[in-house]
Amino acid sequence: MRMRRRCYHAIDSLIGYRVLRKLETMCETKNITNGIRKSCLQNVWMPAHGRLQRHITASSIVRVIFCIIMALLSGQIVAYANQIACEARLDFTWMVTRDGLRYGVMLLVFFEIMYHVYRLWSSRLARTSVASPTTGIPICSSAIRYTGFRWSTLRTLLSGIFLLLAWSPYVYWYYPGTLWYDTGDQILQFFGYQVLDSSGQYITTHHPLFDTLLFGWFAQIGSALFNSKALGLALLIGIQIMVGAFELSYAVEWFRSHGTGCIARALLLLFFAFFPFFPTFYCGLVKDSVHALFLVPWLLMYFDVALTHGTALSRPWPAILFGLLSIGNALTTATGMYITALSLLAAMFFVPGRVRRIGCTIASAVLVVFCQLVFPAVIPTPYPVQKSDAHQMFILPMQMTARYSSQFHDDVTSTERIAIDGFNMVSFDEMPQQYNPYLADPIIHLELGDPSYQNQYVRAWISMGLRHPDSYLQAFLCMESGWFATRKSSEPDPSQYMSDTWLHIHDKVEAHSLEYSYQHRTPTYMNFTTETAIPGYVSVNMPDFETHTVRNSAAIDKAIDMFKELPVANTLMVQSMWTFILPMMMLYATIRGGKFTKMFWLFAPMMLTLLSLIPSGISLPLKPTGSRYMFMLVIIVPIMMMLMLSTFARDNIGTRAADFGDMIRDGSVTRTSVKSKLPHDINQSATN
Repeated sequence: MRMRRRCYHAIDSLIGYRVLRKLETMCETKNITNGIRKSCLQNVWMPAHGRLQRHITASSIVRVIFCIIMALLSGQIVAYANQIACEARLDFTWMVTRDGLRYGVMLLVFFEIMYHVYRLWSSRLARTSVASPTTGIPICSSAIRYTGFRWSTLRTLLSGIFLLLAWSPYVYWYYPGTLWYDTGDQILQFFGYQVLDSSGQYITTHHPLFDTLLFGWFAQIGSALFNSKALGLALLIGIQIMVGAFELSYAVEWFRSHGTGCIARALLLLFFAFFPFFPTFYCGLVKDSVHALFLVPWLLMYFDVALTHGTALSRPWPAILFGLLSIGNALTTATGMYITALSLLAAMFFVPGRVRRIGCTIASAVLVVFCQLVFPAVIPTPYPVQKSDAHQMFILPMQMTARYSSQFHDDVTSTERIAIDGFNMVSFDEMPQQYNPYLADPIIHLELGDPSYQNQYVRAWISMGLRHPDSYLQAFLCMESGWFATRKSSEPDPSQYMSDTWLHIHDKVEAHSLEYSYQHRTPTYMNFTTETAIPGYVSVNMPDFETHTVRNSAAIDKAIDMFKELPVANTLMVQSMWTFILPMMMLYATIRGGKFTKMFWLFAPMMLTLLSLIPSGISLPLKPTGSRYMFMLVIIVPIMMMLMLSTFARDNIGTRAADFGDMIRDGSVTRTSVKSKLPHDINQSATN
């Protein structure tokens, strides 16, 4: 009705209000007016709209062909990633290629179904929505008028309470919350104890400084109020759960003012409520869970800036809030600064005006300077801050060197061996026994050796790679396979892989037959933390952490296993659904619908988050750390999917209603053509 009413207004202005009013006065009824409107709508605007939709047939065909190829290639990637995740090597065999074709067809069907769901659903939304006259953002007929950062407090409050009620069993089972391994290290550093990556009396930058200070402050609060540092951290976990629930409820309400229908919002709310990854993650304390508290509001404000072309920050308070959220988003994870800064740079492409684009560049540069130089210098810390984490950029090169040592141990010069032994803590001779194709910790965990050997190691790494590039490629693919694979090996346990184990698997798998591998595969389900995993030396130095265990880990495991057994829904537990399949589906839908240029820069936070997974020290969900790295995508991807639905609906409103005025202005619809399409009796009455 809204769309039709909008068209009627355009028709009224074209025919002339005076003519319509005269007809109503003469006939003492509105039936003639409605007849004129319906006749114009059916005989003039609809055919013109159809011509506009049919004149790009060639480009539509090209897009369809490209999307089909993209879906089939995605299936091949999944198939070969499965092989790598099971055998720690890549072999181009017919059996894997055949599996790739099967996966490709399945993904093509899935992508096409989702595209048509988007198209039909957005078409329905367009018929029940109108475009805001100030922002162009579609607004549901029952929604408030969108003018900036406004939302319904009552609806947000009720949705947040619903999420807390849905999470309450997990909160009860998890009490007082889980502490991750890294969290224990950070707490010890705050209180001056020696840990693996520091010599004591130092706070290293291996973990974000902001998180270390936050955990330490709440541990001090717990010690002062409850005489227990562990209870202070439990208080922080409780705040984290509350804030996380209401932020996700605000995200659902945010989409209401952006034209997303109630059914879609209800599905999003149910996903936040019953997908076990959310309560499991928010009930634990780790730097990524703190990062999520800043990510959700920052992401929504970032999209507001994009959809309003920067005008959403025209007032000072929204601009200040967005700046603070950007700083928090950058300080809470090691990759957060790069993702936030590059996303601000990407904003140049959807913010018009030279001044605003220069402002985006300056904001990105100021953010980097503040996080790298200003914050560590001005924030008070109990102990000096020690720079570390230089080894992060050498995770993949060291894994390649370790694989080279396992396969071509004798093909190395004495100069190369000296450089490797000097630069890394694990010597070249020890690498074959320590090498794990899917986990970097045994080779390079917290620190490197003598940094003076860095240039020599780089030269050795290049020369060895030129001799056997296939070994380097296989090592790289093993480290990244978990982000694309849907299956992994189940026997032996991949978390116990060492050189002799995975080479033993290769002996059982014939060169052109993968039956053994196929019989020992399990889905790459996410790995959840159901127990506190702090190092043992934490409880030695701080006895009050010795009893910090969850209330009922067996009930948590049972609830998660029940979700894994649900048909269809259990596919959401597969890690690669969030890191590869669903992002590819969104890319497919935007290209297929001809909206890639409009959506490309909105994808910046998601694409940068995906790229940040590449240097990770683990990808397969062998332990909870692997799933922790991709948790942000479980938040970003559903928000992006809802944003796509809103974008599709907004474009439908533009083409079905607002463009009617453009058709009038450019001559596609004229006053003469309207009158010529009217019924003869009405046209004669209007002429008289």
